[in-house]
Amino acid sequence: FPGGSPLPTRAVYRDTPFGQALNGAVRRAAGGLVAGRDPTLPLRVLEVGGGSGSTTEAVLQGLEGRAVEYVFTDLSPTLVDAARDQVQHPSLSFRVLDIERSPEEQEFDPGDYDMVVAANVLHATRDLHDTLSHVRSLLRPGGVLLLLEGTHSEPWVDITFGLTDGWSRGRDRWRDGRSPLLSVEAWRSALGSAGFDG
Repeated sequence: FPGGSPLPTRAVYRDTPFGQALNGAVRRAAGGLVAGRDPTLPLRVLEVGGGSGSTTEAVLQGLEGRAVEYVFTDLSPTLVDAARDQVQHPSLSFRVLDIERSPEEQEFDPGDYDMVVAANVLHATRDLHDTLSHVRSLLRPGGVLLLLEGTHSEPWVDITFGLTDGWSRGRDRWRDGRSPLLSVEAWRSALGSAGFDG
C-alpha cells in the first residue's frame, strides 16, 4: 500500500489473470448459492475484510438481477473510505468491522444477513474459532458463508504479504506455524467446530 493507497493492490486483485480467475469463481459461486431463492426478496449480504473492493464487484455481478442490500466492511477505515470512492453500486453501504471482536458490540445485529462474504481475510485473524463464531452469529438461519482462502503456501504470496503486519499472527490449533494459510481439511475442521455445516 504505497503512500497508504489501496489502488495498486486493487489492480492485482482485479486485473491480473490470477485476480480474474478468483473473481470469476466468486461471481459464479455467489449466483449459485442463491439460485433457488426468490429473486424479488431482498438479499442481505455482508462482506468481511472487503479491502480493495474487487470481490465486492464480483459478488454483485453474480447477484445481478436480484434485490440486494450489500454492506462492505473492513477493519481499516482507510480501506472503507477508498472502497466508497472506487466501488459504485446503489445497494452498497460501507462500515468498519473488526471480525475478531463481537459484531454485536460494533452495532451489527445478530442473524441479520443471508450471506457473509470473506475473501482472503479470515486466515489473518488470531483465533479462527472466535472469528468463525462471530461470522456465524451474523447469519440468518439458512444463511451461507462464501469463503475464499488460499490453502497452501506460495513463495510469491509469502514474499509479498509476508511483509505485512499481521501475516503470521494466528495462534490456534489449525495452523502449523509455517504459514497462516490452512489446508482444506483444516478449514473443514475449523468451520465444523464453529457450527457451520454443509
